[in-house]
Amino acid sequence: ESNMLSDDDKKAFIRDGYIVLRGAIAPGLIAAALKVVDTAYENGDYEVNEHNSTLKMGDSAWRHDDVGKILDRSKVVQAIRDLLGKGNVMFQRKAQVAYTPTNKQAILDGRKISDDPPKKVYHIDAGLQKTDEHGNKFGNGTPFTMLVGVCLSPGQEVDENRGQFLVWPGSHVTLHPAVRERWEKGLIGDSVFGEDKPDIGAPMRLLVSPGDVVLAHQRLGHQPSVNLYKNARKNLYFRISHKKHKEWIDEVLKGPLFMEYEGLHHLMECET
Repeated sequence: ESNMLSDDDKKAFIRDGYIVLRGAIAPGLIAAALKVVDTAYENGDYEVNEHNSTLKMGDSAWRHDDVGKILDRSKVVQAIRDLLGKGNVMFQRKAQVAYTPTNKQAILDGRKISDDPPKKVYHIDAGLQKTDEHGNKFGNGTPFTMLVGVCLSPGQEVDENRGQFLVWPGSHVTLHPAVRERWEKGLIGDSVFGEDKPDIGAPMRLLVSPGDVVLAHQRLGHQPSVNLYKNARKNLYFRISHKKHKEWIDEVLKGPLFMEYEGLHHLMECET
C-alpha cells in the first residue's frame, strides 16, 4: 500500500497534534451516514449531554454499518496506518455520533455567533476508571491513541460559533507531562483536569466541510464549540488505538509523547 501522508503532513501532526484531510470521505458515504443520524434524531434515539448541549445518539445510529464502517470504506484508513505504522492499528467500529442543535439558551444569555471561544474550556478523555471503596473514581487519561473526527453537516466551514470542533494547536506537548503528573498523584477522575487546568493558549475552530476528516493525538486539548447557528452540527468521532495500547499503557503514560506513533519515528531524533 502506498502512503497517503507525506513527511510534511507528518511533521505538521508532530507540531500541531492534529491534521485535517480534506474531502477524504466520498459524498455518497457522507450522505448515507447523515441519513442514519437524522433518522435516529427523528425517532428520539438520543441522550442530552447537559454539560455542552450535544446530543449523544443511540444504538440505531452508531451501530449502523453506514456509520461504523465509514472509515473502512475510505482512504482514511491508510492515513491512520501512516501515523501508527503498518499492522499496528486497532480499529474501533463504534462511532460517537455528535449532534449539536442550536443552543437557544446561549443566545438568550447574550452569546454572539462572532464571539471568540473561551480559552480554558478544553478537555481530553479521562479514560477507563476504577472506583475505590469510598466511591472515588480514578482514570489514566489515556483510553486510546488517536481521535478521528468526520464532518457530516455543512455550515462548519464558516469562522463563527457553529458547533465546530475546537483545537488548541500544539497543546499535546504541554498536556502529556501534565496528564502523567495527575495520574501519578491519583487525581484523574471523571475528568483529567480540574479548575486548575494548564493554560494552553487560545483555541482554533476547525473549519471543515462534509467529508473532511481530522486526525488528532489523544493528548490534544479539544472541545465542541457552542452552536449559535440556525442548523444543527453533526459529526462522527472514532477512537483508534495502537494494537499494543493496553499492553504498553504504563510506558505510554511515562514515556515519549509519540511512542505509539511508529510511523513518525523516522522523523524524530528522540522518539524511538
